[in-house]
Amino acid sequence: MKKLTVFLALVTAVGLMAACAVPTPQVIEVEKPVIVEKEVVRTVEVEKEVLVEKEKIVEVTPTPKPLSGKVVLWTSPMTGSDEKPLYDELNRRFNEEYPDVEVQVEFIPWGDRDTKFASALAAGMAPDVAYVFVEAYLGWVQDGVVEPLDAYISAESWADVLPLWQRAVTDDIGKGAGVESKIWMAPYLAAGANYAYNKDLFAAAGLDPEQPPTTWDELLAACEKLTQDTDGDGEIDQYCIELQGKVGYNQWMAFWWQAGGNMLSDDFGTVTIAEAPGLEAMTFMKTLADNQYAPADVISGAGNSKTLWEDGKLAIKFFWTTEAPLYRTALADKFAYGYMPVLKKVDQYAFAAYGGWGMFSSSKNKEAAGAWIDFMMRPESMTFWLQWVQAHGTQFTGVSNTTVRTVTSDDPVYNAAMADLSDHGYTHQLTPSYMEYTDILGDQIEQVLLKGKDPQQALDDAAAAINDVFEASK
Repeated sequence: MKKLTVFLALVTAVGLMAACAVPTPQVIEVEKPVIVEKEVVRTVEVEKEVLVEKEKIVEVTPTPKPLSGKVVLWTSPMTGSDEKPLYDELNRRFNEEYPDVEVQVEFIPWGDRDTKFASALAAGMAPDVAYVFVEAYLGWVQDGVVEPLDAYISAESWADVLPLWQRAVTDDIGKGAGVESKIWMAPYLAAGANYAYNKDLFAAAGLDPEQPPTTWDELLAACEKLTQDTDGDGEIDQYCIELQGKVGYNQWMAFWWQAGGNMLSDDFGTVTIAEAPGLEAMTFMKTLADNQYAPADVISGAGNSKTLWEDGKLAIKFFWTTEAPLYRTALADKFAYGYMPVLKKVDQYAFAAYGGWGMFSSSKNKEAAGAWIDFMMRPESMTFWLQWVQAHGTQFTGVSNTTVRTVTSDDPVYNAAMADLSDHGYTHQLTPSYMEYTDILGDQIEQVLLKGKDPQQALDDAAAAINDVFEASK
């Protein structure tokens, strides 16, 4: 017990001493917030309209210099009258727009054209502009002596050209000459070749004067009745139809087309004149000649079909549409006449031709020459020209405008015939040697019609000679 008391005393003493002692200092960490000023950069997008000055460059097209100088024009007479007043008036109108251009018109007789042009081209003295036909022009295109007209004819005037003639002066000439398809000629006068018939002779022969033949068979049947010895002397003096010989390719090639044939294959690669359609055409013509349905002296070129026709001794005459006004004048008091539809065998075709304006590459004043051609292609210029020469043009305006048909506008039969020719006209295959081909074939046709040569032999001989020319031209 004594030990426990002592221990308690000691513990108590120690406790008291601890309570009376100086406390030990303590470090106390205190977290205190510190405010620090920090600069914050904030990007703010602001839409701002900024005016930027741009330099505007204005291209000023210089005023073109007025056209001036001389344009030499060659043409040939289209009528039997003086045509100088026609071109004087056209040039007066042209000069209202181009006062400083002088158009010098020279009239070249038809018979002198080939020699005149050949000499001029050889000497480098061709005119600036000429009225031309495609047969000769095709060779000039091939030789590179004429100028394409794409840059000169306005889009409006070109759009007014009938599709037949657009194709003829672009694709057809290009194909025939082996060159690019461009506007190689400004097509102007369009003509077709077909038949007129004497209604009085038809009626007298017991035929319906309002129903002319439309096929080969109908033609042969009509010819049998129309071919007569009217005075009883044993000689035929009234004939059915005009049939042309050597020079009549624009008549007898239509028989080839109607039979389904042609001079060459469609690709111009083969001579096809002697094939079956050609034999049909040659045999048909021989039938007309052998039966005296066609006068022999007209076939040979010694006779005059115009005289027979006007005297009422020829029932059916081959004619060009440009001759129609002359018929109306010459036949006014003689007999009634009409126009036959285009004949048909397998196909229905008639010969169509056209002339127009061409520019030669040697021209020293192409811009002025082109301006004149463009002026002539305007519908109002074409209408005036066509009224004067009493012909039909190549434009929609020229065909549809009845004022163009000065002497035939009140002739519905003629107008129907012209529409028929427009539908069935064919311009023949355009190759530079085409006229040589027709000369060769014409010789053989004349031998068949007048000398009794066998048609197939004649065709074989013609094909051989044409092939020689054809191969040499390759």
